[in-house]
Amino acid sequence: MNEDHEQISETVKRVKDKYNFIGPLHFTDFSNLNSIISIGYLCSRSLCYANNIEFEDVLDEEEINNISDKVKRCTRFYFVEKNNYNIMNRLNIPVYLLFNEDVIYNDLAVLFNADAVLENMELLIDEPVPIIKLKNIIFRCNADYKRACNLFGKNKLYKVQPEMFFHDKNYIRDYNIVYDSLLHKDVFILHFSSNMPVKNDSKHEYRLYDLNDNLLRIAKVNFLESKSTDFNVEVNNLPDFPVKFKFWFYGILSIEEIIG
Repeated sequence: MNEDHEQISETVKRVKDKYNFIGPLHFTDFSNLNSIISIGYLCSRSLCYANNIEFEDVLDEEEINNISDKVKRCTRFYFVEKNNYNIMNRLNIPVYLLFNEDVIYNDLAVLFNADAVLENMELLIDEPVPIIKLKNIIFRCNADYKRACNLFGKNKLYKVQPEMFFHDKNYIRDYNIVYDSLLHKDVFILHFSSNMPVKNDSKHEYRLYDLNDNLLRIAKVNFLESKSTDFNVEVNNLPDFPVKFKFWFYGILSIEEIIG
């Protein structure tokens, strides 16, 4: 019997009474989804490093060194969303992984920061957690949802819930691509809306690849600075075969589509 079971149960009850508790939450960067889905488990920081599993770690070396070995070897969950502004704001594209409630009662689960305010309490589990226990993968916007569908296939687990995220950074909220191979085979137009007005940045660019990931073109994109949050990008002189289109917004890969 887990010695912390009673304390964990009491914490869950308090969270349910005070907040809209939906289950244990882990947040990560979109770029980590591929390894999580491929491996089939949510792994701890220590396990990822020990097995050369690539992942986006938002902490620097000094911060990592200040974390105890116990915490490093555990997967970490929160009971309440929007609980760690500093860490979440460092993620390029934050994503929530919502797990089934029974994960909380794992025999190796313990409370962390048990004396903290309720919304900052964490749950540590000293073993990988299988993604078969996933209830939802939650995105902040339609653009991130569409990218996940393109990369991993459509999935009933995907949800878009903007209210669960901080929105202090600029990013692409939604987009659509207009392409008609019968009328204009060599051109398409990207329409997108941003979270805030866009400023020019040297890291705005798109790239075209063939389907074998050979780079065909890199093009910088300049925007007229205004209060608008709606933009168009025209891509012309397309080759006569399908291409992968990738769009970087402030240096963050935000759109991946196959055209043609």
